[in-house]
This record gives sequence, structure tokens and C-alpha cells, in this order.
Amino acid sequence: MPVVRAVHFTLLGAAANPFAPPFDYRPLRLGKKVAAGARFVQTQLIYNLERFKTYMARVRDLGLHERVYILAGVGSLKSVGAARSMADKAGGSGGNMLVKDQMTPHPVCGRPEMPVTEAQALMQEHSIRHLPILDADGALVGLITQRALTQAVPSDVKKFSPFVINYVLAKIKARNIMVKDVITIGEDMAIEEAARIMADRKIGCLPVMRDGELVGIISDNDLFNAMVNLLGARRAGLRVTVLQPDRAGEVARISTAIAEKGGYLSGFVTYPTADPSIWASLFKVTNVPKEKLIETLNNLPDIRVQDVRDV
Repeated sequence: MPVVRAVHFTLLGAAANPFAPPFDYRPLRLGKKVAAGARFVQTQLIYNLERFKTYMARVRDLGLHERVYILAGVGSLKSVGAARSMADKAGGSGGNMLVKDQMTPHPVCGRPEMPVTEAQALMQEHSIRHLPILDADGALVGLITQRALTQAVPSDVKKFSPFVINYVLAKIKARNIMVKDVITIGEDMAIEEAARIMADRKIGCLPVMRDGELVGIISDNDLFNAMVNLLGARRAGLRVTVLQPDRAGEVARISTAIAEKGGYLSGFVTYPTADPSIWASLFKVTNVPKEKLIETLNNLPDIRVQDVRDV
């Protein structure tokens, strides 16, 4: 009678997030999991292909691809950042104007001991002007800006050869030029408050924190994009500026008049003028002829049309 023997297999698995900061530490962390006995690794869903390519190149440099099976992009979306990034690439977007909806999630990060030349190359590679610096525990300890990199180069740089300049910069570490007193914000802050802080402090970005952990960064470019969306700049239509009295119901009066003519509003903002009793409204209108729109607005008492143009 044949003998049946039970064979037991033990497969040790682990998870890996190639997109979490500090980015350049992720392959090393994978190496530790492999050294601990992991035989296969499942990554977070891939929503940033370029960063994943960089991650896998480093994994191959370390020889980890020969020691572990990597299930790339298997799983469900597990973060707002991942969902937002995928929505941006697939079309459509969320409607909230909070920092977490407009920030760049999982920003590229550097280390305090990295040479300035490496930080500069990293920023050029990813076309960024701000590089958060994280310590070995993933805590935010500083920020390198494009201005800081420029100031790291001697003012009399023309006196030196490129070889000398690169040699000197290679000796300077990120910790030597980074901004240490970094102003940070939370992800649930309104973007207008973030914009106010940046304008008042004359800074170009704000790292975004959640429970003491860096989860994103919002820059002046992100705020410009938000303004573009608020003003409907990416949609064709009639751009209208009017002056109205500073009293309740004026915006409703304007929007109701446009709606009654079949018009759609794709952007609407109001702002004060030099006269405290007068406010201005700027809005984008579609689905109504220009002449009819101007006539409609001119027929509203106390409304002065300042500008109407096709954009």
C-alpha cells in the first residue's frame, strides 16, 4: 500500500509601500524584511509609475529581486493620497478645497547626511523646488529650497572650475543648508488659510503633517492650480466682472438672473474693492450668448458690468 506523506510549505510574506517617505529608505526597508525571512512581498497599488520605476531600479541594484517575489500593484487603494493621485490621472477630481485635496501626497524626501549635490540631482530629477529632509525615523527635521541650494554655491563661483565647485558642494551636507525651523500645517486646513500663511511668511511651500508624520506638501504651484479651478480657467466661456453693492443677496440675484437665461456658472468669486460699500464679482458663464448675458446683467439694478470677454 503506498505511503502518503504530508508536505508542509511555509511562505512568509510582507507588505511594502514604495511611495511612503523617506522614499530612498524604502528599498533598504525591503531588504530588512527579506533578511528576516520574507519570501514574497505585496506592494501598495501603483499610482505613481515613475517613482515605482525608481524604487525597482534600487531594488535591483541591491539584488533583492533575486531573493524575493514581488507582487507589484496588488491590493486596494488605502490612502486619500493614492486615490487623489489616481483620480488626477484618470479624470475627475474631488470637490473639497482643503489642503489634503490639493497637496502633493508622499513627497520626495532627502536625508540630513546626503551631499548637496545629491539633493540637487534629486530635485532636478523630479522637477521640484522643495525637498523635505527626514531623519532615520522618518521625522521631519528640515527643508531644502531652491534658494538654499543657490546660496550654497560661492558668490564668486566664476573664479573656480566646475571640478572645484562640484568637489566643494559634495562636501556640504543637506543638514548644513536646510531650513530647520520648518512651518508645517495639518491636512484638514482650508487652502485659503494655507495661502495666507505662505503669503504672510513669504514662503513657497508648507509640509503637511498628520499625527507628527509627513504625509504631503503643498506649494504655491498647488495653490495656483486651485485658483485656476476656482476661476474655471480650463473651461471655455464668458469671463465676466461686475461691481455690486455690499449687501445680502447680491450674489444670489446675479446667479438667479443668469440661470433664468439658461446660463451655467463654472466659477464664481467675490472680492472687496477700494470702496468699502462696493464688492466685485468675477465669474465664468457658459450656455448663454454674450449679448444676452450683458443685457441681462445691465437690467439688474445697482449692478455695473466692468468687463466681459471670451476666454
